[in-house]
Amino acid sequence: MNSINDYLSQQDQTWQSIKLNIPDGNYQAMIQEAKIIQSKDNICYLKLVIKILAPTNENSTVSKLYLLAGEQLKYMKKDLETLGIALESLTSLPSILEGLLNKKVEISLTSKGDYQNCFINKLIESLATPF
Repeated sequence: MNSINDYLSQQDQTWQSIKLNIPDGNYQAMIQEAKIIQSKDNICYLKLVIKILAPTNENSTVSKLYLLAGEQLKYMKKDLETLGIALESLTSLPSILEGLLNKKVEISLTSKGDYQNCFINKLIESLATPF
């Protein structure tokens, strides 16, 4: 029984640091990961993993998925333009993914029921930029 308690004690810090929901609001963040993923149904998405830097919930991450089809493309195009990237063709998308990494952004998180949306508001130059 002691070994179980020891094991649980070792995991306690991780347990306490887990946040299931990040409160709605504006956050300064950084794009940590950018990749194109494909579902089992062969539907492609751009996936961004965004790490929160300030003012609260530091090091928490949120994922933002863009469906790479139809009318949904306009949301990705708008966000890429916000990030200073204007794609001439969607086939250029893989070549710009690395350039998205470490970009600092202001995001808004907004909940509706069980779902939370992430919006990229603007590109920021430094973390000292006020909201």
